[in-house]
Amino acid sequence: MSTRRHVLAAALAVASLFATGAYAQDGAKGKPMTFHGKVEAVTDKGLTVNGESSKAGWMR
Repeated sequence: MSTRRHVLAAALAVASLFATGAYAQDGAKGKPMTFHGKVEAVTDKGLTVNGESSKAGWMR
């Protein structure tokens, strides 16, 4: 009987974790933005990107 309770508790815990994760991905807020450009280089210090100018706050 004790093992059944442990299995039930574990199953409920896993189900609640999945439900929380699904709720957290409820959808993006605001208007979707598309980046138009090309990543030219990736280094340890960062990225070099050739693309159109971006408006402030497009990555929120």
